[in-house]
Amino acid sequence: MRLIKFFGCGVAVIKDFFRFFLSFFGARRKPGVQVGNEVFLQIDDANSVKPGKCRGVHSTRFLSHKAQMNAYNEAMTRESRKMPRFTGEDSMGNLVVRMETENIGEGYEPNPADPSDPRYISEMNGFEMRFDFETLKPWALYPIEKA
Repeated sequence: MRLIKFFGCGVAVIKDFFRFFLSFFGARRKPGVQVGNEVFLQIDDANSVKPGKCRGVHSTRFLSHKAQMNAYNEAMTRESRKMPRFTGEDSMGNLVVRMETENIGEGYEPNPADPSDPRYISEMNGFEMRFDFETLKPWALYPIEKA
């Protein structure tokens, strides 16, 4: 158990900041204690996020700017072509469009058997565009192995 001490700040400001900060990092927060001008906040280290096994990161690229622009246009014009705007959701609840194409990109994908040796894929036959769930604006577009 740790105590964090702050001088000269209002309790409400400190609690709001730590509510946001600790919810992002996953630590459990206990109510703050104010003694005079000092604010103490108790943090339970047993439930904090600890560094563990890292997941591999995909590293892909489009073969050309033209292929990237075509993928963007395909994903953004689905409604005008009488197709559903999105094809699904990712694990975070963001809406996605996954579509198949021919040889649109290349890159590396994580190797579950050996994280230090990623798999190289010379022909990626699909792409994925992710949209922000609040604004519905695209924020990521990248090639994938298959849709």
